Amino acid sequence: MEASRDGMNDLLQHAELRERLFALEKSFTDHRRLEAVLSRASGRKEAILDGLKVPVSYHDSAFRVVWANLSASRFLGKGRDRLIGLHCYEAWEGRSTPCDHCPLQRGEDMDRIGRIRAVGGRCWSRSGFHVRNPSGGTLGVVEIAEDVTELESAGEALRRERETLDMLIRESPAFIAAVDAGGRVRTVNRVMLDALGYEEDEVSGRDYLSCFVPESDREAVTAMFEEIRSRNRPARSESRIVAADGREFQIQWQGVPVRGRNGSEDLLFLTGVNVTETRRLESQLMRAQKLEAVGTLAGGIAHDFNNLLQAISGFTDLLLLRKTEGDSDYHELREIQRAALSASELTERLLTFSRKVKRDMGPVDVNRQVLGIHKILKRTIPRMISLELDLEEGVDAVNADPTQVEQILMNLALNARDAMPEGGVLRMETRNVQLDRAFCDRRVGADPGRYVRVRVSDSGQGIDPEVQAQIFEPFFTTKGPGKGSGLGLAMVYGIMKNHRGFVTCRSEAGRGTAFDLFFPAGREAASSKEAPVSEKLPGGDERILLVDDDRNVRELGEEILKKFGYDVLTAEDGEQALALYEKEAGRIDLVILDLIMPGMGGVKCIKNLKEIDPHARVLVASGYNGSGEESLLNGLACGFIRKPYDIASMLHTIRGVLDEMA
Repeated sequence: MEASRDGMNDLLQHAELRERLFALEKSFTDHRRLEAVLSRASGRKEAILDGLKVPVSYHDSAFRVVWANLSASRFLGKGRDRLIGLHCYEAWEGRSTPCDHCPLQRGEDMDRIGRIRAVGGRCWSRSGFHVRNPSGGTLGVVEIAEDVTELESAGEALRRERETLDMLIRESPAFIAAVDAGGRVRTVNRVMLDALGYEEDEVSGRDYLSCFVPESDREAVTAMFEEIRSRNRPARSESRIVAADGREFQIQWQGVPVRGRNGSEDLLFLTGVNVTETRRLESQLMRAQKLEAVGTLAGGIAHDFNNLLQAISGFTDLLLLRKTEGDSDYHELREIQRAALSASELTERLLTFSRKVKRDMGPVDVNRQVLGIHKILKRTIPRMISLELDLEEGVDAVNADPTQVEQILMNLALNARDAMPEGGVLRMETRNVQLDRAFCDRRVGADPGRYVRVRVSDSGQGIDPEVQAQIFEPFFTTKGPGKGSGLGLAMVYGIMKNHRGFVTCRSEAGRGTAFDLFFPAGREAASSKEAPVSEKLPGGDERILLVDDDRNVRELGEEILKKFGYDVLTAEDGEQALALYEKEAGRIDLVILDLIMPGMGGVKCIKNLKEIDPHARVLVASGYNGSGEESLLNGLACGFIRKPYDIASMLHTIRGVLDEMA
């Protein structure tokens, strides 16, 4: 039994040993299998990493390369066996010493630390992160290179676009500003800053309205802002802005809303065009057009008034020819004559303003004219006013009517005197000047070229800005009743226009006034004829056709001419005159023709007379040199008789034409 029990125990021990051996064998087999699986998994991992086009390397805790994929080997230009054991800065940067600012060296991860190299025309960026154990210690570091060519291209394109936009905003001639939802200035371009005299840090963050907009315009600007915000669409407005030195600009604005993204604030983007100069020129043009319209009206009124004066003064002259100083009514007739003369001077001023007055043009030395006025002023102007002259030597001659030049100089001097009741300085100066296009573009009616500038300035009261726009209008005056007709500056304006020049005024209340007269220089001199002086009034027996639409003027002219021996025919219009001339073919020695008549009119009538008889002798009679008078005198007409008729001048002119062509 004992032996049997021992044998059983041996058998059991043997079986247990076999089971243990079997278990051990199975464990070993599983381990081999596990190793094989792990080996295959590692191989697949490396195969996967080697298949990536992205360069990847793994470093140990000392930052030495443990493993690198094929892309890293190609990218870094070294075989894997040569990479193993290199420090990261040796492998990736080709450096022999560590980089002090590398985040990996400081235990930090790094993300796109920037473009590290260009390979094959591509741009690459480097990233890295730490592999840590559960306690947070570093097991190793993985570094990856990323192809950022497209990203870099997009970023470069964005930078170029931003630079272009910045350049456009910076160089744009327009005013550009951005305002936030609270109305504060966010940005202003350089053109606007320079024009207003600010630096960017002086306006940034300030309230737009209080910084730039005068109080009177703030309501309009606020309304534009509200329209843009509430309707989310562009809006236009025109308003003024104020510079740092107080100057004001008229700006035409367009505002557009710019909606913020990703939490950024909404803005109003404002683009403005400086229309200050445009509005000023428009105002000048409107004033010029207004003055032209008033001038046309004044010329028409003066023409009709001259016809009335013609009858009054003409018949008075005829009566005086029959009287002597001893007659009881002689002095009354002389008073009528003087009144008619005063009225004639008034129409003369109106005609001067309307530029429809006869000019006796010739070369004029402006310095001599100024010296002549200076001599008169020295004797007449109050002594508390100091007279100063500054005349340029060798100033150009101008083609002008010397009488009219004296007239405007005297007028301006007297206005200056009235502006300095307590005394001051009256200064006259002359200069040769060359006006360029930029200067003339700012002044309606001015053409570039060489001019003689005559400046008449004073240190007096000055002219208020709102008054300056009206100073050249007829009958406008700031003087009290009975102290001015309001025609002085209107005459200056008309005379300068008549001379193809222009006048400008600069004035500031309390700081004086300066008028600049610009006469075109170097124009060809025009000739003028003067009636011979004679005490005896000439007459004749020739046949004269007198054409005038005013009955009183016809009757007066007929009586004057008949009194001095002429045979007179009359016609009331151009059509009747042509019929009479054809009927009396060859028997009419002279035609005296009114220039302004209804129907055919004087210009057309004289041309038709010349077609009937090229040798017809015609004298133009008019109160002013109308639109066709200059061309008529250049070949069509023999001369000019001024209305209202001065009997002596009229008879001398008629006799001179008849004798010259006899």
